[in-house]
Amino acid sequence: MVDATDRNEAEPSDISSALDVEQLDLNLYRSRNLALNFDARGVFGGQVISQALVAATNCVKPEFTLHVRHAA
Repeated sequence: MVDATDRNEAEPSDISSALDVEQLDLNLYRSRNLALNFDARGVFGGQVISQALVAATNCVKPEFTLHVRHAA
């Protein structure tokens, strides 16, 4: 059985580290940190989408910014 301290070790300490991506090549990024609870079936989708937005922002010129953010 996993205790509470082991569960919290996988969780990022702040939002900036949760969204951190590593550049592998031109327009190719990989997550540095994915929060995965011990009893989860997968990763949190909101974190994956947020990391994708960070990577996409890094792939375009600074004058192109994200301008639409909404949920269905």
